[in-house]
Amino acid sequence: MPSVLFWNVARGGTGASYDDVNQSLTRLSGRQPEFIILAEMLKLASRTYSDRKDSLAPSGYVTVKPIRPFGFDTPYMKDTSLRYYVFGKKPAGSVFIYSTNIQTIPVRNSRPVLLLHIGTVSVIALHAPSVTHTSKPQAIQMKAAYDLATQLFNATPLAILGDMNIDLKSAKRVNSFNQEINGHALATWSRIGPGQKTQKRGGELDWALCAQGFTPAVTVIDTRGAPPRTFDEIDDDEEFNLNDEPVEKDSDHDPILVSW
Repeated sequence: MPSVLFWNVARGGTGASYDDVNQSLTRLSGRQPEFIILAEMLKLASRTYSDRKDSLAPSGYVTVKPIRPFGFDTPYMKDTSLRYYVFGKKPAGSVFIYSTNIQTIPVRNSRPVLLLHIGTVSVIALHAPSVTHTSKPQAIQMKAAYDLATQLFNATPLAILGDMNIDLKSAKRVNSFNQEINGHALATWSRIGPGQKTQKRGGELDWALCAQGFTPAVTVIDTRGAPPRTFDEIDDDEEFNLNDEPVEKDSDHDPILVSW
C-alpha cells in the first residue's frame, strides 16, 4: 500500500539533536512509506544540512533532492528549501519543489511546496502558513499549489497533505477555508483527517485534502519511545512572522501517515 509520512519537526526543537531525529527516522521508516518528509528543518539544517542530510536517510532510503522547475526560481526559494528533508524508498520516485509566492498571490508566503510522483499518483505535500484568525493564507497557498502543479508539470494531483495549519476541530477555521476555496477545483475535494489531535495543544492540524474518489487513510504515528522532549509552551502555529523564524522550541506535532 503506497504511503507518505509527513512530520513537522518544528526546527528540531531545543530538546532534539541530530541523533534524536536520526533515531526517530529509523523507527518511522519501519512503516515503509514511499516518502518521508520532514518539515521545518531550518534550525538543524543551518549547521548540519551539507554534512548530515545524507546520513540521516534511514536504511533502504535515499536523500531526495527536489527538482525546481526550469525558469521558476522565485524569491525565498534558496532559504526555505531547507525547510524540507525528503527521503525516498529505493528506488525513489520524483519530487519537485516550487514556490507559491507569485505576483498573483497577495499574501507573502515564503514556504514552498513539494509535488511527489508515486507510480501513477501525484500528491502535493506542504507546510501551510501559521495564521490562526483566518484560513485565507492557507487556502491561497493550496489553490496556487494545485494550479501550478497542473500548469508547470501537467500533473493532476489527487491530494494535498501535510501540516495544513487549519484545525479540523474548529468550525470557524473550516468554514473560513470553505469560503476561500469556493469556486475553485478544490471546493469539490474532501477533508480526511486522523480524527484525533496531531498537535500537543490539541489541534487536528495535519491532514489531507483529497480529490473525489481518492480516499486514503490518514493516521497519527506515535513517536513515544523517542528521547524525552520538553515542550516550552512556544506555539509553532502562532501568527506567521518571518522575524520569529529562528525561535527554538520542541516539535509539538506528531507525524501523519497517508496511505492508499
